[in-house]
Amino acid sequence: MLNRRDFLLVSLATALLPAGVTAGMRMDRPTSWTQYLREVKQLASAYDDRILTQGDMAARGVQLLRQLDTTDNTFQEAVHASWESGNRFWLWQRLTKESTVKGGVLNIERDQDVPLHDHPGATGMIRVLTGEVEVWQFDRAVKALDRSGDHAVLELVTHRVMQPGDIAVLSPDSGNIHALRARSKQCSMLDYFIPPYERSERTWYRPVDDGWHDKARISCESISENNFYSS
Repeated sequence: MLNRRDFLLVSLATALLPAGVTAGMRMDRPTSWTQYLREVKQLASAYDDRILTQGDMAARGVQLLRQLDTTDNTFQEAVHASWESGNRFWLWQRLTKESTVKGGVLNIERDQDVPLHDHPGATGMIRVLTGEVEVWQFDRAVKALDRSGDHAVLELVTHRVMQPGDIAVLSPDSGNIHALRARSKQCSMLDYFIPPYERSERTWYRPVDDGWHDKARISCESISENNFYSS
């Protein structure tokens, strides 16, 4: 598991990788879509089989994501042929969905907020493809949880604006709760989750007070997936 010291969220994603993991990494070798997909599936299987730790899996996943040649024709064709779904917050273009890995392209439009939510149990690796996106990532302050279970205090892990080529990582225990806002007319991000999270177990967090975007600690109402969409 990644801890705060090892948290992978910087413009050059290797800057905060666990000690020793970056040794020997080749970041200058472009990877085709076919090769990327094959290797990320192998990576997910190795993690599922407990051959890799969560930290090493995330480090290797970041390397693969950074090396992917998104100008490759096979990648463009895969995106064009992707299965699309969406809601009032985003359009999702699914590129792969298996028992150990899920991935695709997330699209949001200018000034569209994707509210605070989590991906329980998943390590998410995100690379911005087009546009600019503002990202907030939080941890849940467990000690501040009240007895009813429907209230949560969140502590800011990072707040940044990401541009094409930038990579972010969320882990099961650091920065998993996040919100997004497109800062350009349109923003698209390649997202991969190892292992896939159960959407039905996702939680949404509705800030109690206005102006939460600039605060390091916020109070929220926590809402289950089903209740959020019915509210």
